[in-house]
Amino acid sequence: AAQFRHVVLQQGHFFRGTIRDNLLLDGDGYEDGQLTDMLAKMHLQHVSLTDRVVEKGENLSDGEKQRLALARAMLRKGRLWLLDEPTSSLDDVTEQRVMRHLFEQAADDTLLLICHRLAGLEAMDRIVVLDQGRIVETGTFAELMEQKGYLYEMKQIELQLIGEAGE
Repeated sequence: AAQFRHVVLQQGHFFRGTIRDNLLLDGDGYEDGQLTDMLAKMHLQHVSLTDRVVEKGENLSDGEKQRLALARAMLRKGRLWLLDEPTSSLDDVTEQRVMRHLFEQAADDTLLLICHRLAGLEAMDRIVVLDQGRIVETGTFAELMEQKGYLYEMKQIELQLIGEAGE
């Protein structure tokens, strides 16, 4: 049976303690160097393992919470990932960097990514597009772009908005 590596939700759970405590929820035997390397991969190099975390992580930004939750997941064992909007609070550049590390680590695993953002979908083996709880199309990114259906339309809107923002 597949073992969950971790479930990463848009709003993760954080506990009073240190960054180290929040990374090692299972008491895993990682050394500090491994933990700081993982923080760097998640672009949290400005955070120390001894930094305090208050209840619910209220002293962290939403982006820091998401990256800390991803770091915690990447330290766990298992072959099945369930990620629900794991980068919704990150800027595009940080999201691309973080997701690159995630995809590298999960290369031989099953990764279920639930997202509204369209960035990075090219890397997925299969995309299932839902509209109001109904499956409207499935396929690879290339197949869905070629079909010029729902995902294609959403991508065109995204590109138009990006173009307008750059003007």
